[in-house]
Amino acid sequence: MTTPVSVSDKINDIETDLFLEALRRRYHYDFSAYARSSLVRRVEVARTRLGCDSISGMQARVLREPELLHDVIDAMTVQVSDLFRDPGYYLALRQKVIPHLQTFPR
Repeated sequence: MTTPVSVSDKINDIETDLFLEALRRRYHYDFSAYARSSLVRRVEVARTRLGCDSISGMQARVLREPELLHDVIDAMTVQVSDLFRDPGYYLALRQKVIPHLQTFPR
């Protein structure tokens, strides 16, 4: 059994789609390869950061105020450095993988 989708959720879906299309058409940023659930969260983060009441309001501002684009892209994308913040991973790499690789001549 699926959970019924509220009118508010439907509107947010439409606004999200329109916002992403606006970013693509105006600034050539294409988020179509991102997972939908991730995009929805990231659009909400961007909306909150810009202090907008709605995604449509944020869209209007971003389209007319290009200086806001940096803040939006920062909220919408995964920072590469975030991918490298797993101390356990690097400890295992340093203690197990690198020593093993050093046993090879090249």
